[in-house]
Amino acid sequence: GSNQDNVADMAAKWRGRKSSKGLPFGVGMDNRGRPRPFTAQVYKNGKTTYLGAFATAEEAGAVAHANKIAALRKELGE
Repeated sequence: GSNQDNVADMAAKWRGRKSSKGLPFGVGMDNRGRPRPFTAQVYKNGKTTYLGAFATAEEAGAVAHANKIAALRKELGE
């Protein structure tokens, strides 16, 4: 299949949900004692889009995942 098919398949099956640090993909952590140390970001076409700071990795991951799914649907014309 095409790259779009592969990306959609991986997203649908939740493959690769965690980074090597154990955080969901699209989630970073700022260890400077902040009340919301987890950041959500997405990468597309070589650019990073910041989505916000969150208290938990799960919240940040949910936002990053929802943004990624919305982008995939837009690409696929849904």
